[in-house]
Amino acid sequence: MTNREKLRLLIGDKNKIMVNDQFGVGDGSNKYFQLSMYPVRATTEVIVLNNSSQTRDIDYTIDNDTGLITMTSAPSNGAILKAQKYEYNAFSDDELDQILSDYGNDINMAAAHCCRALATNAAKFFVYWSGDEKVDKTKECQNFLRMAEAFEQKAKEEQAASLAVGVLRTEIYSENEDDYTGIYQD
Repeated sequence: MTNREKLRLLIGDKNKIMVNDQFGVGDGSNKYFQLSMYPVRATTEVIVLNNSSQTRDIDYTIDNDTGLITMTSAPSNGAILKAQKYEYNAFSDDELDQILSDYGNDINMAAAHCCRALATNAAKFFVYWSGDEKVDKTKECQNFLRMAEAFEQKAKEEQAASLAVGVLRTEIYSENEDDYTGIYQD
């Protein structure tokens, strides 16, 4: 398992599948259309125009990072563009590789970074009522922040263990010096 795969597993960023995503209606001039979810996993999309299969790099191109579909020619007025299916993740492979690189392949610090990013995204959620049931979407943000803190703590513990650091500092109050004095133990 690669570090990217381990990181994706740690943060729960499994491949998700979108089905029957109607993402556009032709007007005869516009060639640019946006998929609902992205980044898109490469070569997973199945695009149809009025129920007719479209071929990547012939009928359309896709920017997997942004989910932007560019049709070779503008669909006619009223033509329905639909993605029968595609897979997506919260982070692209390139993003995860860059985050791992930024943290020197420290998977726990990379996971903490990703969890903080996911928490920021989840912060837009709110509490609402569905009938008699309260739905609190704000918990997701709090959970990601707790996960980030746990990953950061694990990274610190692993770093300390790898350095064989076992120093403990205790402070006591010294009446003679009217100040706190550190006592170190191995």
